[in-house]
Parts: sequence; C-alpha cells; structure tokens
Amino acid sequence: MKMKKFVSVILSGAILTSCIVPAYAGYEKTIEAAKSDPYSFEQMDDDISSLDFIQVDLSDKVIYTYEQNDKTYKVEETLQYNNDTTEIESNIYEETSTDKYLHVGTLNTTVNSIPENSAVELTVEQNNKVVAHDIISTQTINVNNETPSESSVSPTATYPIYEWRYQGVSYGNTKIARYTVSAIITALATAVGFKTAGMAGTVVANTLADIAKNVILDKIALVYWKRNLWYYYMNNSIAWHYVGDKRKVWFYSDANRTNLINYVEEVDI
Repeated sequence: MKMKKFVSVILSGAILTSCIVPAYAGYEKTIEAAKSDPYSFEQMDDDISSLDFIQVDLSDKVIYTYEQNDKTYKVEETLQYNNDTTEIESNIYEETSTDKYLHVGTLNTTVNSIPENSAVELTVEQNNKVVAHDIISTQTINVNNETPSESSVSPTATYPIYEWRYQGVSYGNTKIARYTVSAIITALATAVGFKTAGMAGTVVANTLADIAKNVILDKIALVYWKRNLWYYYMNNSIAWHYVGDKRKVWFYSDANRTNLINYVEEVDI
C-alpha cells in the first residue's frame, strides 16, 4: 500500500474564509522607511477592528490589514521553521495616504516547543529588547497509549494490515494575548500537537487564521481546547508499527468549553 501524507479538516462552525483571497489589487504600494519604531508592542492592547487577510501561506508569508485608533495598518509576517522552533518577523506599516505605507515597527517572535515539559515558550522582541515572554503549559489527562494486540489479527489476514487506535483526550489552554496572527497560529498549532505549521494545508491554515482573527477582534486572552488523538498502526506480519495519527481539536473562548470558536481535524499519514 502506497502511503501518502495528507491533511484534512472538518469545521463545525462557519468559517470566515471569504476574507482570504489569493491576491490584493492594492498591495503593491510605496513603502517608506521610518527612522524609528513609533508603533510599540504595547499598542497591541488597544482595540483592533476590521481585520482582513490578504495572504495566508504558512510556508511563506501571512499578510493582513486592520483598523486601530482610526488608522489603517498592514502587517507582513514571514515564518521560518527549525525543528521545534518557529521564528516570525512581523513588519508593521501604517497607511499614510491612498498609495503609501510607512514602516512603523518590527516585532520578532520566537515560538519554541518544549516537548519534555509539555510546554510552549513564546518570546517577543522589539528593537533587540524582550517585550513579552510566556511559557504555556498543557494539561493532559486520560491518555490510553494503546497499541493493537496480536490477538486482533485474523489468522487469514492479508498483510500489511492497518488499524486506528484511540489514544485519549487532552485538555489545555493557550495564553495568546497581544500576539500577532502568525504567533497565535503557531502557538495554537504547537500546543495541540499539529504538525509544523509550514506544512499545513490551505484549509487548515485558513481555519487557524480564522481562529486568530476571532482571538484578536474579541480580545480573547486564553483559548481553551480539547483534543482527541488516534494513532494509525501497520502490521507487516511481524509486528505493529506506528505510521501516522489523527487529531480532532475543539477551540473555545471559555473555561467551561461551551463557546466554540472553531473545530479542526488533522489526519497525517
């Protein structure tokens, strides 16, 4: 059986993907460089409205615009992946006229997965100074870690054979106040165990971007999640071998997990 890797998504709520378009007619505008960073990280605490995506490509760039304090801003974010670490450079531009944007700030965010501690570390720097640092721990309960038993194989089975095994449910929350869209996407993906965000399919990327949009517009400081996990095993007539997994994750805005933001299913084989 030829194996191939694929990612699928099922959404239980409406996806606001209508704002995500492949191109933007007004994107090629004049960029002027500012001498300093008049846009500080602390300004991200202010209310943001009308967030619209221009490009969502987690293997390359995330570009979006938003309104804040009666001004229009555009953010261009580039992502680089290195094992358990994601580096995000966010360049912020303020619209000064119909055809011009002024560069007003740069944020550098590092998202570091710490698997041995079941944690995610986020660090934001501006002008070579650390302006935010969080370590997010995840809580895991009721994990079965089951593998198929040899008795489950029929004596007349034709090899190789494959079987899904439920591994349990995990609960956690992710602190994401004041982070940029790409930082929120990466933090959530890392916390729930999704594959490297840069490998995510278009639907997965757009769904995570939609969650980030809701987080920013509604100023959700903590995202609560519930994850169900399955492992996929292959038996070659000698032993069972792990060959993939499936995750179903529900994201909520409340600790009781009743206010659903969105739902993602990822299958990786």
